[in-house]
Amino acid sequence: MTGFRAILRPNLAVNIAWLTQQRKLSAEVDFNLSANHYLKLNYNQHDLLSNRPNKTFNQLEYRYFNRYLSLNLQSKQTKKKLHTDVQLRTQITSSLSTYFNVSDKRKKDENSQEYEFKTIYNRSFYEALTVMLRQKHNTTHLDYYASYRYFCDNCFFPSFLITEQTQYKFKVRYDKKLSAAALMSVELNPNIKLTAEVSDNSFSLSSKIQYSFKAYKEQRWYAKSISPNDYGYAAIKGVVIDSNGKPIPDIGLSVYRHKTQSDENGHFTIEGVSVNDNIPLHIDPTTLDVSYQPQFNPLLMNTEEGGITFVTVHLDQIVGIDGYIVNFNGDPNASITFLNNRNQVARSYKIEGDGFFIIEDLTPAEYTVTYKTNTQQISTPWIIENNQTWISNIEIDVGCIDKKELCELDIN
Repeated sequence: MTGFRAILRPNLAVNIAWLTQQRKLSAEVDFNLSANHYLKLNYNQHDLLSNRPNKTFNQLEYRYFNRYLSLNLQSKQTKKKLHTDVQLRTQITSSLSTYFNVSDKRKKDENSQEYEFKTIYNRSFYEALTVMLRQKHNTTHLDYYASYRYFCDNCFFPSFLITEQTQYKFKVRYDKKLSAAALMSVELNPNIKLTAEVSDNSFSLSSKIQYSFKAYKEQRWYAKSISPNDYGYAAIKGVVIDSNGKPIPDIGLSVYRHKTQSDENGHFTIEGVSVNDNIPLHIDPTTLDVSYQPQFNPLLMNTEEGGITFVTVHLDQIVGIDGYIVNFNGDPNASITFLNNRNQVARSYKIEGDGFFIIEDLTPAEYTVTYKTNTQQISTPWIIENNQTWISNIEIDVGCIDKKELCELDIN
């Protein structure tokens, strides 16, 4: 494969390659229309890591986002099918958001669409109401769905019964007929959990009790119960939130083989985790919105035997930057690096011949910005604030008295 890359404008990049084996021309265009718009076009692209690396596809990706609205459009075409997904998200208030999703699948002899509209009202950190309408692929009727959830600590008859956590959940669904279900679960302590669930035609009461004992022999055999603090496993409970403290649902999380997803309130629980230091909690990147990035992935934790580890997973909004080195000397090895002082993640970019640079996948944080050439290496602190999405046309001025030592950076 041979090709070239051209920066036609500060916000426009073109990659063109010749695929020798397929004898096809491949192209990619990246276009930042403005601070909040991004457009990407792929023609005859191929995935070298897939089990069919010679299979090519065409792809269109467009996204727009600000603090109130985000629009994501992805369309992928192969020889056999065309799949298009559109998601529109609006943040009406700090507690009220709406989602509208359209999925369109087209094959040679079959076309189908799926529509989904969802509204989430977070009255507080512990309380949320979700209303959803959905028409699935290859169906003609609508599903109506409503869910109300409430979490609280020690709120189940607190006058005479102390609990670890209580959860109330009520669901109403209409799918040709109306149905309803309610659930209440009470954790009396980390080892005893009671759950009652009732629906139109059923009622269930269940309990979960964790108990352990050991058998050992000295002069004769003994059996002895083990304190919950001596159990050889632990549980992880937490919540996924953005930089403004808003819970984020449907985020995939895992600890080794244990997997789960955050619910409508951003809460998640993983049980049966081994006891150790630096246990990795992984965030599944395929479940993240394109405008979010975790502060740490994996997030390392210390678990305690028989105990519960509480954790908050922070997702930051992705920020992009483009700009110029004002007095660029044309050094072909010049680069600029943004080092996140919080998690020590660095993003670097080779300066173009005209002094232009562009860096994506940054997050709000304090940074150390380093400009490096064959003869210079200069650093300066810089801060990206919350609620910024794209910072355009920043100017970096390299001021030097001595070419090697007495230099400083000014960022405007």
